[in-house]
Amino acid sequence: MYRRPKNKAFTLAELLVSVVLLALLMGATSLALSSALTNYEDNINSGEMNQSSRAILERMMREIRAAASVTSSANWLQITPADTSQVEQIQYVLDSGVFIYTTTTGGQSTSYDLLGTGDGVSVSEFTITVGTGADDDGSFVSLVNITITLNTPSGTRQFSASACPRINRNR
Repeated sequence: MYRRPKNKAFTLAELLVSVVLLALLMGATSLALSSALTNYEDNINSGEMNQSSRAILERMMREIRAAASVTSSANWLQITPADTSQVEQIQYVLDSGVFIYTTTTGGQSTSYDLLGTGDGVSVSEFTITVGTGADDDGSFVSLVNITITLNTPSGTRQFSASACPRINRNR
């Protein structure tokens, strides 16, 4: 006698279990990918902020090294270049979490924001310390230390740099 084979198929319960397991696996995978993407974006933003902050500090140090004079107060730094044929005055100002760069040429001032506008970063502190002393031969020297503290979505970061004005012996 010939028997017909039974239909080999999944039962409804087996299908539901496999769909639930697949849904859990897909949920866990999407959560892991979402977390990885968020970390990647945070790292990219952090790297860009670090690069911008270092570029700003390098520019400040370069301008201080070429300065005839450097004056400062609690939230601003003013640099008078040794060669005023192109730029007469340079100023860095911290105003309500925004770091502003201003140059004066021919009596005309031009300003633009360096940090703290629309990029999720605010500058919480801009500290300038001017130290003075004498070098080995007794000549007057000064050293300008600058610290910028930034508030970002991922935390607070601090950047520091130091430079000596080129015309150090004017006292």
